[in-house]
This record gives sequence, structure tokens and C-alpha cells, in this order.
Amino acid sequence: MKKPSIPLLIQIFTAINQTNITVGALTFENTNQSSLDDYTKNDLLYAVYWLEFNGYILRQDSSATLSKKYRISPQGKILLADILNENIRSSEDLPN
Repeated sequence: MKKPSIPLLIQIFTAINQTNITVGALTFENTNQSSLDDYTKNDLLYAVYWLEFNGYILRQDSSATLSKKYRISPQGKILLADILNENIRSSEDLPN
């Protein structure tokens, strides 16, 4: 399975930490995160689903708003710390 880029993962983790964001909000054309403008919707969706599939983010269903929000799992916090501490420098260094 192809692994997302490190800068994209950092941006997604940052967005989730700041706003408890939905996938839709990440992929809107007019996102407030100008750093996400460099990525296609496919890139964003792939990275989000890769993070979810590998247990780095968890989906929270909100029946009140009918939206699915994400939060970072304990494994995701470890991954993010490893990335920020430069223990993981490229996509090839990401765990399977």
C-alpha cells in the first residue's frame, strides 16, 4: 500500500488537533489551511483513510450532527511525535 507524504500527514494531524475536523472539511476547495492547497482531494482522502486504516486516527460518529469527526489515537500521537522528532523522515520510514 502506498504511503502518504510526511508533510501531508503533519497537516492532517494538525488540522485534526485544532478543530476535531471532518473529512469533508479537509477536502473542501476553500479550506482555511492554505498549506493543504498543494494536495488534491484524492491525496487528502487517501491519507485520511490510510491513517484510519492503520489505527492512527479514530472516527467519532456524531449522531447529533450526522457528521464523522476524527481524533488522533494513542498510536497516532506516537507516530506524530516520531515524525516531529525526525525519527521518521520519509514515507518509506513509516511503519506498515
